[in-house]
Amino acid sequence: MKKTYVVSALLALLFATVAAVKADSNSDLQKTFNVSNGGKLVVSVGSGDIRIRVWDKTQVQMTVSNIGDDADRVESDQEGNTVTVRYRSHSGWWSSNRDLRFEFFVPQSFNVDLTTSGGDVEISGTLAGNAEMSTSGGDLKIDEVDGTLQGRTSGGDVVVRNVQKDATLTTSGGDIQVDRAGSKLEITTSGGEITVGTVGKDLDASTAGGDISIQKVGGELRASTASGDISVGKVGGSISVNTSGGDITLSSGNGRISANTSGGDVTISDVVGSVDVNSSGGTIKVGFTPKGDESSRIESSGGDVYLYIPSDAKVTVHAQVYGGDEESIVSDFPVTLHKRSSGFGNQNAEVTLNGGGPEIYLQTSSGSIYIQKLSSFSR
Repeated sequence: MKKTYVVSALLALLFATVAAVKADSNSDLQKTFNVSNGGKLVVSVGSGDIRIRVWDKTQVQMTVSNIGDDADRVESDQEGNTVTVRYRSHSGWWSSNRDLRFEFFVPQSFNVDLTTSGGDVEISGTLAGNAEMSTSGGDLKIDEVDGTLQGRTSGGDVVVRNVQKDATLTTSGGDIQVDRAGSKLEITTSGGEITVGTVGKDLDASTAGGDISIQKVGGELRASTASGDISVGKVGGSISVNTSGGDITLSSGNGRISANTSGGDVTISDVVGSVDVNSSGGTIKVGFTPKGDESSRIESSGGDVYLYIPSDAKVTVHAQVYGGDEESIVSDFPVTLHKRSSGFGNQNAEVTLNGGGPEIYLQTSSGSIYIQKLSSFSR
């Protein structure tokens, strides 16, 4: 009986100790710093999520959730108008605390530099300052940054609702979504899709493993993917898009338009300037208004080529079909020259429109060429 009583007492003590440790591990750490607008918050932690919220006070308020008896590992200090917070995680298998969360309230006009090795980083509200964000194992989520933005993650997605100035975003293992960027935007992912709404100036977008979808770009556009489709709406400047494994669709652009795909169709509906379009395995449809003296080239190795130009355009069109017959070149405009090359059955035609002008070269190896009025263009 006495032995049973001792065992029961020991078990009760053990459970009470576990409960106390659990309760302690869920405790929070709080601290407040008096600052002024235009300051900076620097956070560098070994693990845990980081969340920034904006308020109307000239204070930085820190809350570290679930820190427990690791509170002594959180170092915080203030020098002038800069607040610095560091967290030294344990070494060993218990070093990553997935429940750890660093939450900060900062003035609206403030700058942040945030780094974590094992969590998400988030900015909630409108931050009227510059932001640098980095994580090795989580997502980046940003509501609005009125300054510049630099974001990097090695293992998550990036979502930005609005950034006013230049922004650079990189992820090695997720998607990137930007709803609005007021200035230049550079985005790169090695393993996801890219979705962009509106960009005020130039856009550089690159992915090694997904589709690219862009609605509107005020300046120039450069976009590339190794294994996906590219869809682009309105672009104010020149365009350069490349994919090794998908279709390309462009709605409008100005200047030099370059589009290349190794495994899909190309559809360009309303551009002004000159074009350089190539597909190794699909049909090409290009509707454009030539402008300037630069020549244009449209080539397909495995499909038909459709050229749509205005009836009043002053251009000279050269069309060549390898291995075609007399019906493999069709034109809405008078053909000034049509001949068959000897030996291989290649068809060549020339259209001189309104006295001629910038040259347009059309070529296909296993299809037909159609030279038509721009008014008849349809997707």
